[in-house]
Amino acid sequence: ERLWFLDQLQGSLEYHIPVVLRLEGDLDIDALQDALKMILSRHEVLRTIYKQEDGIGYQEILPVQDWNIEINTIEDASLLDYKIQDFASLAFDLSKDYMFRAALYDLGSQRYVLAGIFHHISSDGWSDNILIEEFVEIYQALKTDRSPILKPLPIQYADYALWQREHLNGELLEGQLSYWKNQLSGVAPLLLPTDYTRPAIQSTAGATLSFELGIEVSNKLERICKKQGSTMFMVLLSAFKVLLYRYSGQVDICVGTPIANRTQEELEGLIGFFVN
Repeated sequence: ERLWFLDQLQGSLEYHIPVVLRLEGDLDIDALQDALKMILSRHEVLRTIYKQEDGIGYQEILPVQDWNIEINTIEDASLLDYKIQDFASLAFDLSKDYMFRAALYDLGSQRYVLAGIFHHISSDGWSDNILIEEFVEIYQALKTDRSPILKPLPIQYADYALWQREHLNGELLEGQLSYWKNQLSGVAPLLLPTDYTRPAIQSTAGATLSFELGIEVSNKLERICKKQGSTMFMVLLSAFKVLLYRYSGQVDICVGTPIANRTQEELEGLIGFFVN
């Protein structure tokens, strides 16, 4: 509901999740499309649209038959990144579009790139691996004329959404809200000595910085974790907060971190927006 609200307020291009795979060899495009269609058939959330009546939102599930993959021939490989970026930034209409779309780029010489775009309202980071694992299994099964080996899905995302609405209610909801209101009371924005001032209108431009820790540092961190009875995540987050304190001088620092939020076994194999 929060993503549906944001989409109506300002659009939701920031909430597109791309999955890009390089494929080589004798590709069966019909089997590829059928494999993806089977995934959409299994996971109703990927074909769920969001409508409203008197300002109240509700879900509607589309049939899988009308979903198709987009196929493109790329003669100049240097244009591929631009093509994928354009495809990824094409807005979803949450009231009528499938929440997953795919395009296949034929580079010639049996080289292909498959680009899939989720809208976050139907998916999260955990879901990427589910899509890839099911795609590989179904495609191989179709190519070898056998039934795919897939775990049955006892529930769908809509079942979870309805359960959550009924479960997170009354005293339970009030207790959780009170906890976070207390935890976040009096928190000030983080003031870092940045090289640019904050823009008047928030920008979503950003970047990712990746790096690796050496084996010596990693081993030391593991020993700290054992000694403190904590996870590596907790230790690294604490170190990050110390760093923020060093540059800001603030002692009450809040860092938001996503969690998988799949606390029931039935949710582990479901594509959907569970992250919190």
